[in-house]
Amino acid sequence: AQAMLAGEVHLGLVGPTHVINAVAAGSDMVMIMGNQNKVRYQLVAHPSIKRAEDLKGKTFGIGASMAGLASLAAVMALDHLGLNPRRDKITLLPTGAEPSRLAALKGGTTQATVIAPEISKAAIAEGYPVLVDMAKLNIPFQASGLAVMRKPLRAEPVMVDRVGRALTDSVRFIVNPGNKNIVVPSMMKNLRITDRARAEEVYSDLVEDLPHSICPTVPGVRSIAKLMAEFGINPKAAQVKVEDVVDLTLCKRWGGEAR
Repeated sequence: AQAMLAGEVHLGLVGPTHVINAVAAGSDMVMIMGNQNKVRYQLVAHPSIKRAEDLKGKTFGIGASMAGLASLAAVMALDHLGLNPRRDKITLLPTGAEPSRLAALKGGTTQATVIAPEISKAAIAEGYPVLVDMAKLNIPFQASGLAVMRKPLRAEPVMVDRVGRALTDSVRFIVNPGNKNIVVPSMMKNLRITDRARAEEVYSDLVEDLPHSICPTVPGVRSIAKLMAEFGINPKAAQVKVEDVVDLTLCKRWGGEAR
């Protein structure tokens, strides 16, 4: 996002917080495509935590940045449970990526965190409860998407159109079951995965994560802006208009539906 603001690159795959922050600061950045329109995290707690109320006064492990996907998912999960970190004295402790967050939970540094289902399996087997499974809640969310500055969007529409169509076609190719035997070996090569079974799991997760619609979800962006304002990530987010953050014109031209 910083490279886009500096004019070093024209487009980028970024989280909506970056676009919302840019627009709130007066920039003309806009999200034109969504490549992950939901969140699959589970709120996993220490075995001593039996219900939502038990999280009051406890420490919650989040990602390295308060504006990151895991951190937003954390406050969204807490909000779903009727909890507010400030009011309920829940400490949001930056603990890094998922392996680090899980280690902090098991080590007792934190009493809850959000992690993906494939990471949480072992913890659940050891008695760590899942208080919220966000994938099952269908909570409006925009995890990431293709963003562009409006100036190159106007000056180089053909370039932007080609990039968008290429990304759209790639999503459709990946989610097509008939292409699985092409996609999985490609993933094994490029991600350096040697175990075919593990590669198949990664493929299944990827297909699950990729959007049914390539358009950014307006309710998802709106809910993130609301959370950013409420939880002090950026108080100015409350004044940002969603129509200034997302533009659905091009994604609708590219077909809208990815599958």
